[in-house]
Amino acid sequence: MQNYSQYNDYELIYMVHEENESAYQVLYQKYQPLLRNLVNRYYHSYRRYGIEYDDLFQEAYLALTKAINSYQESSNTLLYTFICISIRSKLQNYIKVSTSQKCMFQKSMLSLYEVITGKEQDMFLVDTIVDPCAKDPVVELNKKLLVEQLFQFSLSLNDTQAQIFELKIAGFPNIDIATLLELTLKEVSNYVYRIRQKLKRFLEA
Repeated sequence: MQNYSQYNDYELIYMVHEENESAYQVLYQKYQPLLRNLVNRYYHSYRRYGIEYDDLFQEAYLALTKAINSYQESSNTLLYTFICISIRSKLQNYIKVSTSQKCMFQKSMLSLYEVITGKEQDMFLVDTIVDPCAKDPVVELNKKLLVEQLFQFSLSLNDTQAQIFELKIAGFPNIDIATLLELTLKEVSNYVYRIRQKLKRFLEA
C-alpha cells in the first residue's frame, strides 16, 4: 500500500476529489482526534438534555466527510479551520433540533419518582418532600432551570455571538475561537464582553 503521509492536506484533497479512498482515510485518521475533541466538548455540555454521544459522533463524522469532499483550496480557508467550522455547525444544528422547546419541556419535567442520590441511600424525589435531611428538590430544580435559561439565551444571540457562546461553554479559549472563526483576538474579546453583559441582563430580567 502506498505511503500517503508524505503528502500535505491539499495534495490529499486533490486525490480525494479523484476518488482516491486511501487519501480520504489518511485525512480521516489525521482529523479524527479533532472530531472526537469537539464531540466530547459538546457531549459534556449537553448530555443533561438527553443528547447521546453516539448520535453526536455520527453527526460529526458526516460533517467531516462532507467537509473533506467539498473543500476547495480556492476558498482561502485552511482545511483545519473549514473542518472545525463544519463539524461545529453540524453539531449545533443537531443540538438545536434535539433540544427544541417541545423536547426541552418533555426532558426537563421532574418525575416524582426520579431517583435522587442521598448521603446514605438513594431515594425517590417524592420522598424528599417529607424528608428534611434529603437533597433539597428546589435547589435541584433551580439548577435545571438555570441550564434551560442558558440554552434559551443562546437562541437570542446572532450567529457569531451564538458560535462564540457555544465555544466558550465548550471550554475553548479566546485564541482558539479566533482561529476557528477567523476573527482577531480583540474581536473575540469584545464579543465575549458583550455576550456577558447581555447574559447578565437576560438573567436579571
